[in-house]
Amino acid sequence: MNYIYILELNENKICIAQCNKYIENICEFFNSINDDWINRYKISNILELIQTNKYDELTSISKQYIEKIGIDNVKIIDNI
Repeated sequence: MNYIYILELNENKICIAQCNKYIENICEFFNSINDDWINRYKISNILELIQTNKYDELTSISKQYIEKIGIDNVKIIDNI
C-alpha cells in the first residue's frame, strides 16, 4: 500500500510525496526531513491524503498539479 501526501506550502507551492507507510503526524515528519524546498516554503495545509495500490498514481497526480500551477511550484518526493 502506498500513501500520497499532497501538501500546500507557503508562496503557492505544492509538495506531493509518496511513502509506503502511513505517517501519523504529517507536518512534524515533513518539517523534520532535510529538504531545502520544504524548509524554505513551510507547510501551510494538508490538501489531501490518498491511499493507493497503484505506483504510477504519483505521476498522474503530479502531472495534474504541474499543469495547473506550473512546474516551478511543485515539489515531488518519491519513496520517503
